[in-house]
Amino acid sequence: MERSCEYDAAVVGSGPNGLAAAITLAERGLKVVILESAEAAGGGARTAELTLPGFHHDVGSAIHPMAAVSTFFSSLPLSRFGLEWIKPPVQMAHPFDDGSAALLKTSVKESSLTLASDTEAYIKLIQPLVGRFDGLKKYLLGTMRLPENPLLLASFGLKALRSAENLSMSSFKGALARGFFAGLAAHSILPLNKIPSAAFGLVLCITGHAAGWPIPAGGAGSISSALSGYFASLGGTLVTGHKVDSFTDLPDARAMFFDTAPGQLLRIYDHRLPAGYKKSLQNFRYGPGVFKIDWALSGPIPWKAEDCHSAGTVHVGGTFAEIAEAELSA
Repeated sequence: MERSCEYDAAVVGSGPNGLAAAITLAERGLKVVILESAEAAGGGARTAELTLPGFHHDVGSAIHPMAAVSTFFSSLPLSRFGLEWIKPPVQMAHPFDDGSAALLKTSVKESSLTLASDTEAYIKLIQPLVGRFDGLKKYLLGTMRLPENPLLLASFGLKALRSAENLSMSSFKGALARGFFAGLAAHSILPLNKIPSAAFGLVLCITGHAAGWPIPAGGAGSISSALSGYFASLGGTLVTGHKVDSFTDLPDARAMFFDTAPGQLLRIYDHRLPAGYKKSLQNFRYGPGVFKIDWALSGPIPWKAEDCHSAGTVHVGGTFAEIAEAELSA
């Protein structure tokens, strides 16, 4: 006879992935608990007064392009729990030293007009992908699967499975378009001469055209708050201020899910892990470190390019060469 447990599942960590896992289980009628070491849910998706009183900053990312096209997010009634998306007039601006700026707008045509000599080249590269984005996104955002439309996936792969340098230099002639694409592809956290850095640039670009780069009203914490609220409405339990340092800190549950780094999982389970899996976790290579600066400003930033004031995101990177050099030195 199977032993009864207090919970069907326990999730350690309440970042967006942990919350998504807990919601998926709770929607199926399971009894689920989330354990979070911080005093608020969300992990990096939190908003806090990090500088001066009254100035609220996102602890991690502030802009969420993938959330705008996520099939999972769109399946949840998050607006009922306070989540409101703001779509800026300009999704992203990429300014240059001379006062010009390349712009990512919802319209491919309007964006292309900010790229000088590469107007037609941009439309030729991007418009076919934007037009077929609904068919592409289940492959881009979902699990590995056999393609229902191999030709569609191949048309994207021929462009995406290249380096950003190769795709940019072969597709564009001018500094505006090349710098613009470098700023997008730099999100790959790869040197821009490595594959598949072009894929990250293309996905962010076509997502901006297809659905925008929205900002959650009130900051990233609003996403976590809405997810937590919906989870609670399903009967789920969220316990904050509960740090899990070892196996003994875990509740009595049939299944455990970890929204943590590999090192944390190693520390928690220690000798209880199979040798092969333990070795894999020990050999996990972390990406390069990052930092961000939070400013409490007394007024708007005096951008040379006026369009930057209408943008939800501004990529301050300069030319392709400047961004590529920064990525290589990371």
